[in-house]
Amino acid sequence: MFARKRKRKVSKTRLEQRRKTIVLIGVGIFAAVLILIGLFAWITNTERLSVVDIYISGNKVVAREDIRDLVESELEGSYLKIFARENIIIYPKDDIVASIYDAYSRIKNVEVSRDGLHSLNISIYEYEPFALWCGGLIDEYRESEESCYFFDAKGYLFDRAPDFSGDAFIRYYGAISTSTEPLRKSFLTPEKVAHVADFLGLLETLFFEPISFLVTAENDYVVTMKNNVSILIAPDSDLLEVLENLQSVVSSEKFADALSDSSSILEYIDMRFDNKVFYKFAE
Repeated sequence: MFARKRKRKVSKTRLEQRRKTIVLIGVGIFAAVLILIGLFAWITNTERLSVVDIYISGNKVVAREDIRDLVESELEGSYLKIFARENIIIYPKDDIVASIYDAYSRIKNVEVSRDGLHSLNISIYEYEPFALWCGGLIDEYRESEESCYFFDAKGYLFDRAPDFSGDAFIRYYGAISTSTEPLRKSFLTPEKVAHVADFLGLLETLFFEPISFLVTAENDYVVTMKNNVSILIAPDSDLLEVLENLQSVVSSEKFADALSDSSSILEYIDMRFDNKVFYKFAE
């Protein structure tokens, strides 16, 4: 009986020692974690690893200082109020990229990288303007000179165009499936934009000077020239075939005689009906 009591006492002592050991280990681990967190916090807040210089390249229209201000605002503050965001090791790269995209629809791509222990390189790639989209109808543009937007070669609207005159860019018109701001939307498909652009370029070889391209509510195409002559085209037409037919018309003797009449002004050429071509002269 005495031996049993002694065994119980020894077992109880060992259990208490084991508990104390576990507690000490736990406290040690907790203290070590706190020390590591404190050490890492000190490292992230030291000026030796802070972003000092921001180098920006590639921007053409978007101001360099505006981009720098945006990046600097993303570097302010800290994670969990402990780790500095301006630290070169843990700087918020994804947040910087997202903020630049959100702020500037003109920017197509952004690359952010470290350069040493104190510098960030920000490479900017902007959309290249291909033409202007100026609303659903030509009349809308004539009423408001502020309704035009630049779009790229894939039909993507990326920035509001400034007010300017001249024919530096062909103006496109047609509905876009949005009731809000058309920025970041697309007008026509990339394939259609390329196809139409090729057609307009070939028109110039026939001494036409296209200044606008309209997609009507019926999806017909209307190309307007600098002299206000319009060419009407069906949307499913083969544009190369249209061009060949147009060349045949303008080179015909009958058309040339009518065109040479000083009292006649050509209004339009209608090419929407297969191989038939209609044109009208205003007296």
